Amino acid sequence: MVIFGNHKKLKQMKFRNSWKAATKQWDKLMIRLRISSLDVFALEIDLSRDFYLITILNLTLKNR
Repeated sequence: MVIFGNHKKLKQMKFRNSWKAATKQWDKLMIRLRISSLDVFALEIDLSRDFYLITILNLTLKNR
């Protein structure tokens, strides 16, 4: 329980991707290796939007 402002009102915190959440975004994958401003490797895949992105040494290929 978290108390906001007035101590008489108690509101429960909600977690965005808790174990009971119905929308877990299970179809998204993001892997990124970045050193300073250089993206050494990045991979993003989102099956629900039919989207992919791959980056190697700041050169990016994506379908959107």
